[in-house]
Amino acid sequence: MDNVQDARRYLAKTGDGLVAIAATFVSYGVSEILQC
Repeated sequence: MDNVQDARRYLAKTGDGLVAIAATFVSYGVSEILQC
């Protein structure tokens, strides 16, 4: 169980940047789809 918590903490630290990048691509993709 400790390993799961450690993994979540690691993902929380590195995931913030990935989430920001992913949100940028998703919002860009949605806007492109809506324009078509």
